[in-house]
Amino acid sequence: MSHFQCEQCGTDCFDSNRGYTTGCVHHPADVEQVPLILPKRSIQQEIMEWAFATPETEWSGKLVVVTGGSGFLGRHLVKHLRDQGAIVMEPGYDLRSLSGANQTLNYMKSVSCVFHLAGFNGGVQFNAENPADIFYQNTVMGLNLLEACRTHKVKKVVSIVASCAYPESEWENIGYGDFCEIKKEVMSEYDFLDGPPHDSVACHGYAKRNLQLASSFYKQQYGLDAVCVCPTTLYGPGDSLDPQRTKVLGAMVRRFVEAARDNFPSVTCWGSGKPLREF
Repeated sequence: MSHFQCEQCGTDCFDSNRGYTTGCVHHPADVEQVPLILPKRSIQQEIMEWAFATPETEWSGKLVVVTGGSGFLGRHLVKHLRDQGAIVMEPGYDLRSLSGANQTLNYMKSVSCVFHLAGFNGGVQFNAENPADIFYQNTVMGLNLLEACRTHKVKKVVSIVASCAYPESEWENIGYGDFCEIKKEVMSEYDFLDGPPHDSVACHGYAKRNLQLASSFYKQQYGLDAVCVCPTTLYGPGDSLDPQRTKVLGAMVRRFVEAARDNFPSVTCWGSGKPLREF
């Protein structure tokens, strides 16, 4: 530390530790204002601090359980949560039994959130061949998990439901006992239960409606913070291209790639082409 003093009164006019001029009554302008200059850190130090810094997020240190964590959406969600600092568990117990659902949460204290992504589903052909299994397995998995979350006092449950649970269309009475079909271009969550799902996906759609209804009932009776998220058709890196299990976009991508590879003159896509889809 060094001081600059006034010769007449001995007052410290500048303190290098404090980094500014104090001045005195005899000559307050004798010493120019000097900014405090800190020693510079090396670029290597700054890079190391940045690389190993753990930014605080809303998920930092939180215990999170993800069912279906090895699936297409699950893998992306697990990576995102871990990148945000969450402690993510991916139990592999069979949720089709209540004991399996309870094992999923056994020995875990203070679970902040359960993401329920596990499901049994596939494409249109798979739905046509397995409607009872799809309806039963998805329904009981959702109900068992909600009951286990209630008994284990989980703070929040987020379940994924499918857009195929939305109604196929609406009908308007035009008189004389006749009805005309009204297609809605845009649907909101208030339309979720207004009419049956399309026949081709009814088994899956009704099972997901059961999950949405059960979540609201558990919240109503037990105060369980259970909510449902309904994404549009999912696709992207890591998606299954199994012809029996993939959805519309994955199936179309596969067909066009195979057609280009094998020099097919045309590609056949199912459906009339009239329905509006959101990708």
